[in-house]
Amino acid sequence: YDDLPPEVGDDLRPSALFVYAVLVDTEALTTNELAEKTMLHKRTVRNALTELREQDLVERQPVPGEPRRFQYRTTSLKSSPSASTSPAT
Repeated sequence: YDDLPPEVGDDLRPSALFVYAVLVDTEALTTNELAEKTMLHKRTVRNALTELREQDLVERQPVPGEPRRFQYRTTSLKSSPSASTSPAT
């Protein structure tokens, strides 16, 4: 996890760090896709995503054509000054 930005602190659980690292390398993934990629239990992935969203490190958006499903991607809110103009999700 040496390539993770400094805002990803030591206070995150290892599962959250792992999920974040996977999301950094992808465009957007659903909870199920993250569970498959990481081989973590879906509940663990959901908890990790909650933790990451609380720290504004990932954002949630509806899956196109499936408004009840969501996909997640990293956000640049803390690493980019222009991100402050991005709409909140």
